[in-house]
Order: sequence, then structure tokens, then C-alpha cells
Amino acid sequence: MSVPNKVKLPIIRRVQLKNFSLYSRQKVISVELSNGVFCLVGANGLGKSTFIATLNFALTGIVPDPKHKFQSVEEYYFDNLKFSSEYFSGRINENDRDVAEVSIEMVVGDKIIAFTRGIFDIEQLREFTVYDIDGKTILNNTADLSPAERNDEFKKIMTECIGLNTFTQYVFLQHFVFTFDESRRLLFWDQKVLEQALYLAFGVNHEQAKKADALRRETEKADSLWRNYGWQATEIQKKIKEIESALTRSTNKDYSELVEYHKKLTLSKDNIEELVNSLEHQLKDTNLALTEVSAKQAVLRNKYSEEFLKYINQNTKLSDHPLVVSSINDCKCGLCGNAGESVVERIKQKINNECPLCGSLIQNNVIETNKIDELRKIDQDIIVLKNKADEIIKTQDRINKELQEARQELYKVEKELQEFENENKETLTKIKHSRENNLDEILEPYRIQLKELLKNRDEQYKRREKNKAELLKLQRQLEKQYVDAEEKFVPLFKTLAYSFIGLDLDIVMETKSRPGITLNLKVKNVSRRQQHTLSESQRFFIDIALRMALTQYITCDSGEACLFIDTPEGSLDIAYESRAGNMFARFIENNYRIIMTANINSSRLLISLGEQCGSDRMKICRMTSWTDLSDVQISEEKLFEQAYKAIEDALTIKEGTKND
Repeated sequence: MSVPNKVKLPIIRRVQLKNFSLYSRQKVISVELSNGVFCLVGANGLGKSTFIATLNFALTGIVPDPKHKFQSVEEYYFDNLKFSSEYFSGRINENDRDVAEVSIEMVVGDKIIAFTRGIFDIEQLREFTVYDIDGKTILNNTADLSPAERNDEFKKIMTECIGLNTFTQYVFLQHFVFTFDESRRLLFWDQKVLEQALYLAFGVNHEQAKKADALRRETEKADSLWRNYGWQATEIQKKIKEIESALTRSTNKDYSELVEYHKKLTLSKDNIEELVNSLEHQLKDTNLALTEVSAKQAVLRNKYSEEFLKYINQNTKLSDHPLVVSSINDCKCGLCGNAGESVVERIKQKINNECPLCGSLIQNNVIETNKIDELRKIDQDIIVLKNKADEIIKTQDRINKELQEARQELYKVEKELQEFENENKETLTKIKHSRENNLDEILEPYRIQLKELLKNRDEQYKRREKNKAELLKLQRQLEKQYVDAEEKFVPLFKTLAYSFIGLDLDIVMETKSRPGITLNLKVKNVSRRQQHTLSESQRFFIDIALRMALTQYITCDSGEACLFIDTPEGSLDIAYESRAGNMFARFIENNYRIIMTANINSSRLLISLGEQCGSDRMKICRMTSWTDLSDVQISEEKLFEQAYKAIEDALTIKEGTKND
């Protein structure tokens, strides 16, 4: 039996989120993780998937962009570096952008690694320290390094501790094998991803996996260029696209380079236009939001003025009225003109009990303290709206700055594209004018270019075939390694999968002549190569079983691994929820860990898992302490409480069995 490429994967012990606006009830959230299962439980829309994405962002520095397809391990990492900022922008308020961060403490092999990553910091770490396994001796203090240098050191040490060839290989494994998230990417039915996972798990070494990944990508590129050159040559031969074939620069750039350059400029222009449109929509939304807040402020200010005036009028004495004051001071009635001390005395007597003008009795004014409280409440609401308006204005300033930069970049690209097209338009015009003179002179550039295209096509064919030959050698080595590994790996998968589906499953490695390698899933000896041959829940949990088996195999059953699983129960019916819990429990029994999230709409999976793990190996964390429920969810909160209680009761069953 072959020895697998053993790796030592991170075991997270502590997570801390600071200033994470989405979790509005706590500025700082600290989570302690122990053996077994940690399950974050909550209703829809509270941020469970965001928690899993944040953990992966902390560990790998990226959040996958759903628009990007997997091409290679290296490209996956670098293509997704900038998406995290877009992902978290809708989850972190403007005022928290600079202070939002995630901190992790974890064990990797014989070291403890602690680090802090800013949510909007790309390829940077704010803190990074390495300790010995006892946590007493600092092995690597990076306080004097820059944030970018800390991140480079982090990637280097992580790669060494885990036992891989590159940090990007760990990123690949963490995202595609050790995480089952809301994107629902399935290993069994994604050949490129599965092939690289197989090389990392069963190949001779991780350097071989890196080489296979590069060769496969280079083979694809050479094949694409071979087809492209062939197509271009055919077009010239048929003279269907004479205009395109005439686009030859005086700098002797060949046609393919010209086309690729035009595509590059056009794609760049389209991407920037998309960014400009997005920023313009964001600016429009913030303008509407500011208008709404300003309107609310105006209403509250008017209300404050009205209530304040009522308060003042209510507590003004009749003796303070200007007419009364002047009459008393002048010893002369301001209405009839009579004067004298007796007039003043009669005025003073009347204003104590009745109005001197209409004779109405005067009620003693009582100061309403409630009115003062109401004024204070309105004033506080005005302050809240002002702070909100300030934040929106801050957001507007950022968006305006980004929009200005994007428009400037768009202008540059559009100008370059226009100049490029104008330059080659002149070339076309010259060729068109020369047609009347000599046919051979007109055709000669086409013949020269055709010869060059055919030469390039043949070179790419040789390059493709050479890469394919090398890749086939690696593939044959992988096949041999897999045959040796089947004795251990396949039973791991079959046991886990059977505990869920209750049917005999098998997996067989299949090779393709292109080359290519994959796993063929068989249910009762019938191949299930297409996704639609299984139900959604069967696909999801069989794929999770494959991830669990791969994890156990490459860690040699050491328990040095943790899977991230996001709301897996959504596609399950009641009959399969308990079986899914059984499968998870089997994984935990082998000393592995799971960090998962779950909805409360159906809790049978958690109940089954809780009954088997018990409170010592499964912890439930309610999201209600992190953020607020919606009005609809609050109205049905008793249903959530019933579900929580059922799960908590299940956790005590195993403990009770022990006591019996």
C-alpha cells in the first residue's frame, strides 16, 4: 500500500470578530472551539454563510467570486484576491470598514499560530505570531514587519507546517475539499477540480500535483491556440474575412496577437464599464437613502419646533404678557387708557383669577414633565438620523472617489481602443486602394500571414502533444498510486456514504485520452456520471462523504483536520436528516472536527447528531445573541425556542446513557 501525502491541517481553537456590522448586537464576538462539532444555529438571513466565508477569508485571504470558473490552482488564488472587498461591503457599515477584523488562534502540527486579518486588507495581516505547542515560547514575532510582509511570512509558515508545496495548494484544498458552502460546488461532477484534488491526495508528492496542474493548464492553452491558429488560417484561405486578415501592423505583429490585443482592450473596457455602472447604481442608492434620512430629519425638526412652542406657551404666565407688563409699569391701562394706582391694583387682582379682557377664569399651569421627555426623545432621534446621514455622506464620498477613478480609467481605455481601431482602419484603407493595381501584391500579405499562422498552429500542436505526453506519465503514476490506496480510501468513502444513503456505492478511477482523470460513482453497479441521475440531497451528501474520506486519507486518520459545512440540511427530507446526522457522527468518532451552520426550519439532522455526539463533543451557538431577528421571525420566536430545546435535549441523551 502506498503512503499518502500526509498533511497537517489547521485546527482552529478560537475565533474573534470585531466591528462586524452584520452582527449588530455585539461589537466583539469571541468563539471558543473544542473537539467535535461546533454548530452556529439561526434563522435565515442572519449571517451563517457569512461566518463560514469569513473563516475561510481569514485562513486563505480570499473569498471566491462566483463569476470565476476554476482554471488552475494558481489562477484561482490570484483571480479571487480582490473579490473579498466587494463581498464584505454589503455586510460591513462604512464607519466600520477600517476597524472590522477577524482574529484566529489555531494549531498546525506542532505549532500554535495566532493572527489578525483586516476585513478589507488584501494580502495583509495586522498581527501574526507563532508559538510552540505549549503556547509559552514565541517562535516567530513579526511585530517589526509590514502588513504585507507579515502575510508573506504567514503563507510561507502555513505551507511548511501543513506539508504542501505551495500556499495556493492549501487555498485550493480549503475551498474545494474542506469546505461545503452555499456555492454547492460538487467534486464528483467537476473534473478539473477533482483531478487536482486526486493529485494532491494520491500523487507521488505535492510537487507532482503542482506540475500536473501547470501541465494541464498549459495543454489547454496550447490546444486553444492550436484551434485558434487553425481557424484563422481557414478564414484567410477562404478569404471570407479579408478585413480581419489585413489587420497587420507595421511592427510585424502577427494576426493572432492583433486579435488578442483587441480582445484584451475590449474586455478591459467592458469590465470598467460594468464597474462604473455598479458604482453609479450604488451612488444613486446612497442619494435616495440620504434624501429619505434628510426628509425624516426635517419632519422631526418641525415636530420638535411645534412641541417646544406648545411647551413654552403652556408655561407662560399672564403677568408676563407684554400688555399687562406695560400697563403695570406705566400705571395706565393699555386697553382703556385709565391711569392711577387703583387701576394697577385692579389689573393685578384680575390677572390672578381671570383674564382682564374676556373675564375667563385662569387655570393654574402645571409643568408637564412628559413633554420634556418627549422633546428629549425627538432630539435623540434627530441625532441618530444625523449620524446615519453622516455615514451615508461618508459612503458617498468613497463611491464618488472610486467612480471618478473608474471613469478616468475608462476614458484611457476607450481612447486607446479608438486609437488602435483608427490605426488599423488606415491599414485597411491602403490595402483596399491597392487592389486596383496588382492582384499578387494584394494577396502576398495574406500568403505570408497564412504561412506564419500554419507555422504557429503546428508549433502549438507540438507543444500540446509534448505537454500531454508528460501529463500522461504523471497520470499513469497517479493511477498506480490510487490502485495502491484503494484498499484504505474506498472503504472510508463507502462506509460514510452508506451511513447516509443506505445503498452500496463504489468509486472507480477512470482515465481519459485527452488526458484526464476522474472518479466514476456507481450506485448498485450503475454509473452515475451525470448530476441529474441523483437527487439533490443525494448529490450533496455523497459529495460531503467524498470530502470526509479524502480528509481522513490525506491526514492518515490523525484527526488533524476540520471541515466547514454550511446549512447542509436544506435539501433533505425527514427520512434522510437522521442518516445525514449519522454520517457526520461517524466522521467525528474518528476524532475529526466540523464547523457547521444550520437553519431551524428543520432540526432532525442536528438532533440525530446531538444524540450521538453528546454535549462533550457538540456545541450549539445561537445567533440570536449576535444579531436581531426580523419582525416576522420575532412573531414566530416560540417555534425557534421549541427547536432549540429539542436539540439541547438531544445533547443530553448520550450523557444520560453513560450515567445509566
